[in-house]
Amino acid sequence: GKPLLTNVYEVPQGRIGVIMLPCFEIDFYKNPDGIRKPIIEALELAARSGAKTVSLTGVIPSATDHGRDIAKWIEGRDDLPAITTGDATRSATIVRSVEGMLEKSGRDLAGETLAVIGLGSIGNGTLGLILDSLPHPKKLILCDPYKDDDDLARIRDAVRAANYQGEVAVVANGGALPPEVYDATFIVASTNLPGILDIRSLKPKTLVVDYSFPPIFRVADAIRRLEEQGDILFTTGGELNAGEAVKETIYLPEDAEEMADGLEGGFIRFLAGRDKSEITGCVLVSLLTGAKPEIKPTLGQLEVADAVAHYRYLDELGITPARLQMAGYFLPEEKIEAFRDSGAAEQKASS
Repeated sequence: GKPLLTNVYEVPQGRIGVIMLPCFEIDFYKNPDGIRKPIIEALELAARSGAKTVSLTGVIPSATDHGRDIAKWIEGRDDLPAITTGDATRSATIVRSVEGMLEKSGRDLAGETLAVIGLGSIGNGTLGLILDSLPHPKKLILCDPYKDDDDLARIRDAVRAANYQGEVAVVANGGALPPEVYDATFIVASTNLPGILDIRSLKPKTLVVDYSFPPIFRVADAIRRLEEQGDILFTTGGELNAGEAVKETIYLPEDAEEMADGLEGGFIRFLAGRDKSEITGCVLVSLLTGAKPEIKPTLGQLEVADAVAHYRYLDELGITPARLQMAGYFLPEEKIEAFRDSGAAEQKASS
């Protein structure tokens, strides 16, 4: 029933500890009062461990009013680390993933119809960062099942204020994704509605970067389409390449040696499958926050200026996009090359 320090990562910038709460994700929504005590205990453990900043990962930000509830719980506790939702680095990580996808596919965002699914703090920050830092797509499709017409209109106005000159389509959601989403050639998603994107209905040559958890599409369907048709590419939006090996220490229960062979073997295979130079943005942000005056903790709705600052800092540190992957599956390089080559051949034929 207590928080546990389960992992330690070592990167050039320092060390990061991962603390696991004695809760399931559903507890954050079914019993919100019950999560207060373990969260405070976890922050106290982080303080004893020497942490300066704690990043709130997973569903914790969305379930705590973007961290503002936790800030109220610990008000006046100067003995505890600073807290951050990490949304600025998360959005920067997604945009890094978009850049990696464009590079791997040989595509230019200026030629894409971009659908952004999920326009909460992270999704909206990602959209703003894309418009600030990347070539503008020729068309935008904006979709969020939780936003009303007024919210979406404000987002559209912000897109125009960012000097976007292309077509903007704001589409309603009636429980399933609207058909307009499937007109996109590039999809960026950050929502908590699992499986709502039908991977089988995507147009050929569609690119998908997904920061949703669980994924917005059935990963098995995506793998099957890639392996059988080779006409889509997909990846998580949450991983970064640190440029060198990320050392990881994992603390196992004392009776780990007595685990069944199947369980232990599966666990070892899982560890062996991790790319040794990669780390998730939501974990890395705990170490980067406060490293420079402009790399500030974020609470509440993400401001685009914070996302821009974190994005530029990743660039300054030489942190690059991760390999194309999803749920432990790494897209085979030969499939990526075939996708890119077929696109180049089509472009040459059309010109």
